[in-house]
Amino acid sequence: MEKKFKKYKKFILATSEDSDYKKDILAMNDDEFKDYVIAVHEAGHTVMAFLNRIRVECLSIIPNEERHSLGHTKRAGKIPEIENGYTTLKECEKEFIILLAGEIAKEFIFGEKKWSTNVSPGSDMEKAVSFSGKVKYRHFGIDFSEDEWIESMIKRATVMMKPYENAIKAIAKKLIQRKKISGQTARKIFKEHPPVEE
Repeated sequence: MEKKFKKYKKFILATSEDSDYKKDILAMNDDEFKDYVIAVHEAGHTVMAFLNRIRVECLSIIPNEERHSLGHTKRAGKIPEIENGYTTLKECEKEFIILLAGEIAKEFIFGEKKWSTNVSPGSDMEKAVSFSGKVKYRHFGIDFSEDEWIESMIKRATVMMKPYENAIKAIAKKLIQRKKISGQTARKIFKEHPPVEE
């Protein structure tokens, strides 16, 4: 198992107070745990979409060479382009936090802290930086610092998502069992796991 995945597993075993969850993690072989990490990422996108009242068609952890991705969350309907689709800053912010949500879910579930301007090609963070640049170009009549805006959006998304950690884990668990699930299935699981405030 790669070093980072060992680190993720160690973090869960050291921090989780849920004995059944830790047993599930310990029972996973290397490939299953890697799938679980990808599933958590996709579940993060999905939960954030639900929190913003956006329908999800399906989510998958089946690799797609054409898309250069290990997983994918497909939203219902067409996603507008920032140049001609989003008319308000609020709409841009909603889209941005959905884009960030996969990595944020990994951050609080696996203890991964990797936000930086040094981003890999094709990653969600690269897309987020590109998106923020377009927001700055549109600027909506406000003073705009990209770094400050990204940081504020990360904080907002974390606050929104953290109470739904159990829902993210449950959706991810179902996803590693089936490899692909419908948005309807994911939403049912989401509703079965209400937020838990710390």
